Amino acid sequence: FSKCAATAANIARIAAESVRAKVVSVWIQIQHLKLSALHSNTIASHNSEEFRINYVQSKHVQRVLRTRTHAVRIVFDYFENDEEGLSIKDWITLCTRTGILNRIDLRLAHLCFLWSLPCDDVRFLDFEAFQECLVRVASMMSGSNRRSDGYDVPNLNETLSDLIVSMLRSYRQEHRRVVDKMK
Repeated sequence: FSKCAATAANIARIAAESVRAKVVSVWIQIQHLKLSALHSNTIASHNSEEFRINYVQSKHVQRVLRTRTHAVRIVFDYFENDEEGLSIKDWITLCTRTGILNRIDLRLAHLCFLWSLPCDDVRFLDFEAFQECLVRVASMMSGSNRRSDGYDVPNLNETLSDLIVSMLRSYRQEHRRVVDKMK
């Protein structure tokens, strides 16, 4: 009788593990679908080249980037720890210290970085790719949607400008703390 009970217990344990594994698998698929649905219409998640042409290179976004280039360069140079450019580690540090992660989640920050890389074998953002990454973050923050009629992104320019100003403000506060510690 004890062999039968042990066998039945093993069968029950294996069945429970199988059900648990299936539940976890389905949960992961549901989470993936939710994120895909949530961001499938977000302009930042579309084809990288299309995003660059229609949004990053648009005259409206370029005007914001041109007027804020000095501020963006200061932040980029401060967080860049490698001569090749901004690494993913540098990017996440920047996102944490400037409050970007208070506005978008870590996964989206990673995706904005990856989508902004100029090509698959490059692991660092140069200054131009960093600017693109900021435009992607701003599009996520503003909830901007891609439209079939081309550039029509409500709030993107304002959100991008606010993001850059906020980053510069955070940089200045952090820089002051570092200088004060050195005194």
